[in-house]
Amino acid sequence: MLVRDQALLLIGPRASGKSTLARLIASRLGWPYLSFGGHVRDHATARSLPFEPAVLEELGGRLILERGYAGLLDDVLKALPPESTSIVLDGVRHPQMLDAVAARFAYVLSCYIDAADDLRYERWLKREGMSISAESLRRFQQLAAGPVERHAPELRQLADHVLDGSQPAKTLAAIVECLIVQHG
Repeated sequence: MLVRDQALLLIGPRASGKSTLARLIASRLGWPYLSFGGHVRDHATARSLPFEPAVLEELGGRLILERGYAGLLDDVLKALPPESTSIVLDGVRHPQMLDAVAARFAYVLSCYIDAADDLRYERWLKREGMSISAESLRRFQQLAAGPVERHAPELRQLADHVLDGSQPAKTLAAIVECLIVQHG
């Protein structure tokens, strides 16, 4: 098993800003960016499945059952260039995945992005190209209470740092870069 140097994990509920922040930090540090959600969407595309939340959640669960947490992580890491020793990874949804990552990297920094429900709803609307309505609010609340989100409180407790997701992404990126320097 190859042990790499550093992994930065960005964790948080749906529409908290994980992916935006992960991409920004990866760009600033020159580290590769990978996403569990992206991996699941790639599998959905290969199987001609729709990108509907329930379908993707079920597929992600099936991948974990088939491969286990370490196996799923290894599958995601296959996308890394061989010379890469550090990574920015987003989309950790299960506490067991934290253990799998810790077994593959010498240093892991996990940051939970904490964002209020109204801010997450606003971001989700923008991402989905939707307008504020009773139906869109109902749909967001249904997704926010879904099975993929059930581990968010535990992941918040397990994270090395909790970041205020209402801060601009550039501010959060600077904070995370300082944390990497301090702990790296």
